[in-house]
Formats: sequence, C-alpha cells, structure tokens
Amino acid sequence: MAHANDRFDRTVHQLIDAATEWVEGTPLPSRAMMVLTEIIGQDQANDISHIAVIEAKRGREPTARPLLSNIQMFHEYGVAVAAAYAVAEGITTVLWQHDKRHAWY
Repeated sequence: MAHANDRFDRTVHQLIDAATEWVEGTPLPSRAMMVLTEIIGQDQANDISHIAVIEAKRGREPTARPLLSNIQMFHEYGVAVAAAYAVAEGITTVLWQHDKRHAWY
C-alpha cells in the first residue's frame, strides 16, 4: 500500500509541475485533463473551477467530457485535483485556463 501511495504521489506531483496554460488556437494533445478556473474578485476563496477530459482527434473538433463543474475551488487546488483525475484516467497532460471576466485588480 505504501508503494502505491508513493507512486501515486510522485506521479501527481509530476503532473502538477508540468501543468501548462492552454492558449486558444494552440494545438491540443490527443488526450488531456483541462482545468478552467473562473477568477472571481480578488479572493481565491470565491473562484470556481471546472475539470474535463479533452480529446482531440485529427480532422475533428475536440470533445470535452466534464468531470467536475461549478466547484468552488481556486486554481492551484483545481490543478491538483485534475492531476489526480489524470492519473486515474491514464492521462499524461494537465492544461489550464483562467476566465478573468469577473476578476478585480
């Protein structure tokens, strides 16, 4: 059990460290875990995140399979949860985006 826990922990941390921002228009990998965080105000406690599996097949529009929607969760927490789901789904890429329409600066 300890070995499985260590392996899971190591893999999740590698995915978190390698998570990158996806910019619209950039090619998607064939499978990825996507985190969209709506930045609300200035306090992270108000942020809302969505997590989905994205599949991009050549010549077709990418498809999204939602896993979590409208969950009160800040960006870093969302990326960590997405990494855990990625391990469970056998996905090796975590991408993220911020929706800043409701952010205050």
